[in-house]
Amino acid sequence: MLAVFRRMTLGVGLAVALACALPTAGSAKGQEEAADEFVVFVVGNTLFTLYHELGHALIDKLEIPVLGREEDAVDGLAVLLMLPEDDQEDPVAEAMILSAADGYSMAYEREDEDDLAFWGEHSLDLQRYAAVVCLVYGSDPEGWVELAELTEMPEEQQERCPGIFAQTLLSWDALLDRHYRPEGKAGGGRIRLLFKRPGKGIDPKLVSFLKGSQEIRDAVAYVSDLFLLPAGFDVVFESCDEANAYYDPETGNVSMCYELVAYFAELYAESEQ
Repeated sequence: MLAVFRRMTLGVGLAVALACALPTAGSAKGQEEAADEFVVFVVGNTLFTLYHELGHALIDKLEIPVLGREEDAVDGLAVLLMLPEDDQEDPVAEAMILSAADGYSMAYEREDEDDLAFWGEHSLDLQRYAAVVCLVYGSDPEGWVELAELTEMPEEQQERCPGIFAQTLLSWDALLDRHYRPEGKAGGGRIRLLFKRPGKGIDPKLVSFLKGSQEIRDAVAYVSDLFLLPAGFDVVFESCDEANAYYDPETGNVSMCYELVAYFAELYAESEQ
């Protein structure tokens, strides 16, 4: 059964690491709360992107069939891996998955998708935002009733979302069932987490923040432990000269660009102006 990742905790050190990027006005308590919200947003969007790209890697390495858009499918997997357990309250994890949804909405407002965007391999940013919100709400309609109200989700969509979530969970669990690592079984490929030296224009504090993020380390270790992989591969944080993240089938590795994490930080900072 798909075990959902729930071990997210917000360390004080993370907030301190990025607090320098926030406005200095306001009380000390207000600045601390803003720093926490900033970190939740940046980590939440980074984790969602990481799980998304790991989804691409799993599809390739485990030869998983996909009906429909692969990009939409791995978005669904990322949501499943980030949602809090039904029997556990984890406000930080909840805030992170909602921050990932908000990231798509904010990206749409910032970039203003052009008329040709519908030809792309990804759904439009607002569609991805709505899809994430629908899955979150559908996972627990009673618990997320305020989310439906806040996002002004139509009643007919509220009725559909629980079924969409159940289908997404059932589909991924069926596809991954034979690849889960039996309890106590060693062997198989492992996933390494690497951080390359940043290129010009990348703030060293950002790299230090990422290296110190236990959430990112736990996410990589979790996927590595959850599946019996045919071979190991790397998740590499590096400079790419563009705000991007991708799975490379030729190298078999996942690249997470420092520029993309910086972009998430900029999105949040702009939203607070």
